[in-house]
Amino acid sequence: MRDLDIDLGDGDQSIDIDGNVTTADITTGNGDVTLEMADVTTANVTTGNGAVSLEMGNVNTANVDLGALANLLDDNGWLVGNPTGGHAPLVSNGTATFNRGNEQTYGDSIQQEVETEAGIEHTLSLDLVNTHSWGNTTQAFRIEVLDSAGNVIATEEHEVKANAPQTVDLKFTAATDTSRVVITNTDDTTGNTYYSDGQVRNISLLATGRDDTGEDKTLEFGDIAVADIKVNGGNAQITTDTIGRGSIEVGDGDHDIHTGELGTGTNDVAISVGDGNSRVQFDDQIQMVNNATRVDPDIDAGDGNHEIIGNIGQNSNGTTLSVGSVVTVDLGDGDSSITMNNIGGNEDNTIRVIEDGRWVTREIEDGDVFMRQLDIDTGDGDQTIKVETQVRDLDIDLGDGDQNIDVDGAVTTADINTGDGDVTLELADVTTANISTGQGAVTMTMGDSTTANIDLGVLENLVDGTGQTNEGWTINNPSGSHAPS
Repeated sequence: MRDLDIDLGDGDQSIDIDGNVTTADITTGNGDVTLEMADVTTANVTTGNGAVSLEMGNVNTANVDLGALANLLDDNGWLVGNPTGGHAPLVSNGTATFNRGNEQTYGDSIQQEVETEAGIEHTLSLDLVNTHSWGNTTQAFRIEVLDSAGNVIATEEHEVKANAPQTVDLKFTAATDTSRVVITNTDDTTGNTYYSDGQVRNISLLATGRDDTGEDKTLEFGDIAVADIKVNGGNAQITTDTIGRGSIEVGDGDHDIHTGELGTGTNDVAISVGDGNSRVQFDDQIQMVNNATRVDPDIDAGDGNHEIIGNIGQNSNGTTLSVGSVVTVDLGDGDSSITMNNIGGNEDNTIRVIEDGRWVTREIEDGDVFMRQLDIDTGDGDQTIKVETQVRDLDIDLGDGDQNIDVDGAVTTADINTGDGDVTLELADVTTANISTGQGAVTMTMGDSTTANIDLGVLENLVDGTGQTNEGWTINNPSGSHAPS
């Protein structure tokens, strides 16, 4: 089948497509959804609130947005304000357009009454766009949320330049069971927007403060070349055989994500999860040939106890430290474990490399499995970090808590900083080691090192004033000239 277009309302839906599809556009309302499909070239799937079970074969481009549809504000629910006359704001297909038809007057607005839950935190999300494709133009917006009595309970103002759209997530605690969203195109700060429209897109509202954030979602894919997967509400279980590039984004909840083997190409795979206890695993055992293939996993998680696993395989072409993946892990507060496993080579455990100017095949060695860069940044909590591979650049920055760090492979440059708490650190050979800790017991074992810069117990004694805020300092400038900075 070439084009498949399914648009369903609320209710429990069961969709089973056995044949391959070129383009599939599937939209459902609120209700439980079971969707099974074979291979799809381009899959666009959007659902409302409800449990989702999705099973799909190989997909070239997967645009999946689960749990979002029910939260989009209704195009027909907007009250349009046009005090300036001329072209009124136009709302169509989820986009509100201000200053159409080369208009340059400001103050028009749109507003809509929405259902909210009193005492619960909500998030109003939207995208702001300046449609001018060139020039130094700026469109200004004010976003407000009012309670049922007309009191402003949250507000933000944004200036949007040409070719620089902004995503806004305005958080507020609802005071009443209904609230009013008001969006005003307040000003043109440059006086040169004759050819520019201001647009507001993808306006949605979600009660993010509820303990029950929605129904569970299960997604299973074959090979995905390009992924754009979003899950809003509920616990998500996401599995792919392989993934080439793109992103997986899930909200708060307890999630289990396994990307399978990362694909080829110098691409990024971004995985973002909200607060909760989540497990994220990726496999990176791509074949490196002349530095041509590398995938850089970027994992970002909120507060909670998380388990992050990277299975790093043979990815060398014989010039080990000049290539390899860049792995970034950024976690919030909580007790988490981060493990980078050495899973060896291909099926016969051999590697094809350049030796003495000729390609040869030999058995894999430990030095053939490595990461070019590993960055780990966490909030407060007890962290357990295990790295079995070689790493060229290792950067670990941890908050307060008891930390256990074990790195088996050789490291070229290691920058390790911890907050207050007990620290156990085991390192193999390190060319340059920069290590600093806060107050707490420290047990450290290290192999050979060319340069070791080690400062233990000093962090608590640093005088405040890092960054550019001058916080903690009283500035005295009797001369009246350049003050201390």
